[in-house]
Amino acid sequence: MHKENINEKLSFGEKVGFGCGDFASNLFFMVFTMYGLYFYTDVFGISAAIVGTIFLVARIWDAVNDPIMGLIADRTRSRWGRFRPYMLWMAIPYGVIGFACFIVPDWSTSAKIIYAGTTYIVFGMVYTAINLPYSGLMAVISPNSLERTKVAGFRFIGANLGGLVVALCIPLLVQYFGAGNDQVGYKLTMGLLACLATVLFLVAFITTRERVEPLADQSSSPLKDAADLCCNKPCILLFSLDCLALLLFPCTSPPCLSTSNITPMAPIRYLAGNSNRMS
Repeated sequence: MHKENINEKLSFGEKVGFGCGDFASNLFFMVFTMYGLYFYTDVFGISAAIVGTIFLVARIWDAVNDPIMGLIADRTRSRWGRFRPYMLWMAIPYGVIGFACFIVPDWSTSAKIIYAGTTYIVFGMVYTAINLPYSGLMAVISPNSLERTKVAGFRFIGANLGGLVVALCIPLLVQYFGAGNDQVGYKLTMGLLACLATVLFLVAFITTRERVEPLADQSSSPLKDAADLCCNKPCILLFSLDCLALLLFPCTSPPCLSTSNITPMAPIRYLAGNSNRMS
């Protein structure tokens, strides 16, 4: 890990590379947000009640899994730093498991439910394992707060571009690859996005550096971290808002719930009276 001068400016390439990480995250995040309910009910072939239950179980597990991953990442020590290694280690699992979520096996209904639930929950865990350290990287990419602010701007540009690609391209690609067969269309489309997301995370790993190291004598324990978290008012407010979003939009929440980007495409599709095409 490198130590750099506080006045050092990050290169344009590093900022773009960092933004690639959120681009990759949103390629799957927004697919689940915008098309997840439709895919599992109309393409995969399981009931909305089962899908809702799978989503609920995944959210409950996220509440346990996310803090654990945070503790693991914060205590990771490697030649690449604390947070960057996870973009290398988890890039391929992220693409593979994400792709697996959109394969429709020719099995019995019970077996398909188990497959859907397992792949969705495992993908949520992999998403946490790569996206949470990626988010933490922004805090250590530079000791200069102005540079970190600029990096955040590139990150959100990447996130919005990822969402735009999903919104505009998914229906067209599904139609193109599937030629009327949505199962084939989603499988090939998500295979393409999985490859792209994997490459983008590897680009983010290669082009970025960690420049802020913890103090040598700094130490903490999980219990102390939890106590500090419970006393953090902004964190409590954000947690409360996420819980509210979970209650209001339980069927449209992707892995690692966000209070933004919640777009119930499936209900819109049916209310519009068009059951043959998404637009």
